[in-house]
Amino acid sequence: MSGETSHQEHIGPYRLLARLGDGGVVHRAAGPDGRDVAIRLLPAGAAPDIGRMREVLSPYVVDVLDGEPAGPRPHVVSRFVPGRPLAETVAERGPMSGDALRRMAFGLAKALAAIHRTGLAHGELGPGTVLVVDDAPVVVDFALIASADAAEDVRAWAATVTFAATGRHDAPADVLPSGLRPLVEAASHPDPGARPAAEELAEAASRLDLPAVPSARPAPERTADPSEPVPQPQPGTQPQPGRAPEMRVVRGWARLLAAMVVVIAVAAVIIAPVAGLVLSLAAVTLLRLAGAPAGAGWAGA
Repeated sequence: MSGETSHQEHIGPYRLLARLGDGGVVHRAAGPDGRDVAIRLLPAGAAPDIGRMREVLSPYVVDVLDGEPAGPRPHVVSRFVPGRPLAETVAERGPMSGDALRRMAFGLAKALAAIHRTGLAHGELGPGTVLVVDDAPVVVDFALIASADAAEDVRAWAATVTFAATGRHDAPADVLPSGLRPLVEAASHPDPGARPAAEELAEAASRLDLPAVPSARPAPERTADPSEPVPQPQPGTQPQPGRAPEMRVVRGWARLLAAMVVVIAVAAVIIAPVAGLVLSLAAVTLLRLAGAPAGAGWAGA
């Protein structure tokens, strides 16, 4: 969604809510019954067959609900699809592989088969006219070009599947998984008459067994939080590995010895006051020494 639209603006009975994409020709809108829809404004000279477009029924093709092919603002109204273009999905997640790629190839072929059964053709199938919803494709913006041809749709299927698998528009077929490669090569045949029908592609794609390939996209590097303090060595000191545990052991024994001296001193005070006083002073001195911090040669022990 790229920009808000005045809620007072309407196209027919549809209240415009926001622009979708960067071109400004697709709007999210609300129907008179509150239904969430998308409205594509058509260029001058476009004459889509709205009636036949509404006959295209497939989970892989957007539902066309309404439209006005002529008039001051020709447009097509379709169900709003809450997905992201295939181009953005691949850019963010990396190329597809395994079952995700199989579902993409199969879904796109089923979409074209449904469109072709009504006598229409897509005409602009590509990464920008395929939305990804729950890892499945939904084809939009179909049958808007008068010269659209079914055989060219099949060639576009090959190009779109190749992009999904590689993230490149110019990738050769030989970089594709071995199971997918023959289908792409057949759909890209220079002779349009030699290309398989979309229904045949869907049947073959449903049987694909493609290997899952770990994404080559590197994980983002962790950057240090500026708010986190970075430990710095104290000036003039150098850590001495192994010294801290040793000093802790020494101090522990010193405290134990001092405690024993205190007990003996108390007993001596009772029995011999002068000797007990001497021992008491010695015990206090020893306790102070035992509780003193480690020497300056170790910072943070």
